[in-house]
Amino acid sequence: MFKLAVWLERLRQNGYHHILFWFFYLAFWTLTTFDDQGSFVLRLQNVSMTLLFHALVAYFNLYVLIPGLLQKKLYISYTIALLLSISLVCYPILYMLYLINRDVANTDLVWNTRFFFVTALAVSYTVFTTTALKLFFDWFQKEKEARELSILNRETELKYLKNQINPHFLFNSLNNLYSLSLKKSDKAPEVILKLSEILRYLLYESSAEFVPLDKEIDYLKNYVEIERLRFGNRLKIEFEEHGDFQNQKIVPMLIIPFVENAFKHGPAKNNEAGLIEITIELMDDWFFFRVRNNVFATKEVFSLGDGGIGNQNVEKRLELLYPSRYQLNQTKSDEHYVVQLKLKLK
Repeated sequence: MFKLAVWLERLRQNGYHHILFWFFYLAFWTLTTFDDQGSFVLRLQNVSMTLLFHALVAYFNLYVLIPGLLQKKLYISYTIALLLSISLVCYPILYMLYLINRDVANTDLVWNTRFFFVTALAVSYTVFTTTALKLFFDWFQKEKEARELSILNRETELKYLKNQINPHFLFNSLNNLYSLSLKKSDKAPEVILKLSEILRYLLYESSAEFVPLDKEIDYLKNYVEIERLRFGNRLKIEFEEHGDFQNQKIVPMLIIPFVENAFKHGPAKNNEAGLIEITIELMDDWFFFRVRNNVFATKEVFSLGDGGIGNQNVEKRLELLYPSRYQLNQTKSDEHYVVQLKLKLK
């Protein structure tokens, strides 16, 4: 079906679809027109000559009357102009048929009022057929362009959303590294190593539309380790994973904003220890992700959706890339904020 559509599109681009239509139209009328008084060659001459005038009216209607009158909603003017065009072309058709057939048939059978109306109906049939085909192919072309524009807009939006994540993450990571350097912490070199692994992943692997799930999880682990080194004993981090993550793919940078949000709101500003729990599980083609963090009274109160660019970004990407294939729940109590994502990978 796809190859047929491509073939038809190439015909349309080169204008060959007109030739193809009139070839089959000529064959149809030649084979279905019976004439006991003449030969096949004579029948072909009659049909060819007749369809020549049919084509004149058809193209005049398609490229003059429709854009000049019908599309401007001048319906009465269009109808009158079309009827006049059909009527006017009937006379040269009758005259040409008279010249071709006067030696083999009674010309009275051709040159009469009844045959005039038959000819007018035949021309009307051709005009109706070509108009219907033109309108159909115009609609098909508009639908094709709309689909292409939708895909282009989708790809542009996804590229924008993805590019929006990386600077957001790098800004947070550099802040973490800066705070450690101010304290002259021995953990700074380890943070730099983890950050370099993250940057390698961002630059060379996450540019694809989908990435291996195990590498995405390794990237998430590196981020968590950077935060673990930064917060030390002030934050308890629990990370659980279940399932075989190989041979599965996922959209890159999809769940990291939720984890970033947990580290933003989870640790307390005082000496009280914070808690962040991250659970990742894979069952068949279903991916389950859960992150839970403390909500301290000393922190500013935030409502669902206040996670900033990150959370809104993920929800938008889920709608674009996994429509009807995910469930996202975000709940907040007085003590905890929980994000749960259920995602069908295939």
